[in-house]
Amino acid sequence: MKKSERAVTTLHIVDDDYFHTLGTPLLRGRVFEPHDSATGSPAVVIISQRLAQQVFPGEDPIGKRIRPDIGTGDQKETLMRTIVGVAGDVRGEGLSAPAIAESYVPYAQLPFAPMSVMVRTGADPQEFLLPLTKTVQSLDKDLPLLHVKTLDQYVSESIADTRFESVLLGIFGALALTLTALGVYGVISYTVARRTREMGIRLALGAERGTIIAMILQSGLLLVTMGVVPGLVAALLLTQLIAGLLYDVSPSDPSTFLSVSVALVAMALLASYMPARRAATVEPMVALRYE
Repeated sequence: MKKSERAVTTLHIVDDDYFHTLGTPLLRGRVFEPHDSATGSPAVVIISQRLAQQVFPGEDPIGKRIRPDIGTGDQKETLMRTIVGVAGDVRGEGLSAPAIAESYVPYAQLPFAPMSVMVRTGADPQEFLLPLTKTVQSLDKDLPLLHVKTLDQYVSESIADTRFESVLLGIFGALALTLTALGVYGVISYTVARRTREMGIRLALGAERGTIIAMILQSGLLLVTMGVVPGLVAALLLTQLIAGLLYDVSPSDPSTFLSVSVALVAMALLASYMPARRAATVEPMVALRYE
């Protein structure tokens, strides 16, 4: 980044326990402390890893100074603030959006309204919603409380559309897998019916029933393999279209492709077993008279 360029950053005004409460990791430096007050202490700021990489690539940002240009009503703060820490990136714009550059200033040095209160609990957070609401109202009964929810609820709401799309795609996938099994079963059943006389001759000549079953299962396995291999190639190319729906999962995730391939093969073998068992139990004389 050129020296004349200005980094765009999202500002957060937080207290001393903010990072511990949210579980945001501190990668370098320190968190805010009680002595980072409004008077008698240096103006400090914590920046995110992404902002550090943008403004100080390949450098240690601790101890360097920046001017956040924070708007405070009719005035603008022009203090140079010393960087005391680098925090991990947070996906504040949603799980599917990339992390953005962020900076954090202690509330004691820059009181600013409105406020958001976050509480970390060791039990079910739902149990603390009502007591927390009453505690705030006991301080000021006219103070409105908006969006009182757990962090899990916020996350769930942020991915509601993505979850719906994923469920819909999963249903279509299950239907496709069912149709595949029915198709394999139909083809194998038709093939076995056409070879009934052949099966009878093989059994009459001393072929083992297990050999008959294995032969038909092999035919079904060959059939599904001829579909799975080109299907995998096509899927590797087409999954790039749904990359935006994925979070922390590669469009070409090996475990996903392997599990789906195994499921298809297992489904094909199961669909082939019933015709194979029926062919293996046919009586040779009945099969020889079959037209």
